[in-house]
Amino acid sequence: RMAAAADMSARFVVPFAKLQGDVRDLTNEFYDLMDKRSEQLAEHASTTTTLSLVFAAVGLLVSFGLGIWVSLSGLIQPVGSLTAAMARLADRDWNTNVPGIARKDELGAMARSVETFKRNGEEAVRLEAQQQAEREAKERRAERLSTLTRDFETSVGQLVGSVSTAASGLKSTAQEMTGTMDETAKQT
Repeated sequence: RMAAAADMSARFVVPFAKLQGDVRDLTNEFYDLMDKRSEQLAEHASTTTTLSLVFAAVGLLVSFGLGIWVSLSGLIQPVGSLTAAMARLADRDWNTNVPGIARKDELGAMARSVETFKRNGEEAVRLEAQQQAEREAKERRAERLSTLTRDFETSVGQLVGSVSTAASGLKSTAQEMTGTMDETAKQT
């Protein structure tokens, strides 16, 4: 029995102990491999997280930049151009081109309103010039009429003066003739 136990021990216990050592070595290698793989996965996860954050930040910056560009080109710049045109129109520069009239949004509606103000301003200037021309024509007519009236009054005054002088002369002549006739009658 002992011999059988020793034989069995030599046949099974030693290989089993060796097998147990091999399993332990494999298990340790497996755990080492798992630790390395975990570290690699952690690094990969960290890299992936960092890349995700970088891409998200770049995406936000691009979106922000695009939003600013759209705001500048689609809203701020047209509003600035329209404001500049309105300032020139306020200074009565009727040759100003009103930008954005063809737009189909609120800025287009504002531009069309400004264009209406421009046309009304041009019309007001035209009417003002027409009224000024009419006033000047009336003033010239009144001045000519006043000149004609003064000239007429002067001529009439001169005529009346001449007639008065002539009448005085006739009176004098008549008195002389009357005196001469009286003298002639006395002598007769």
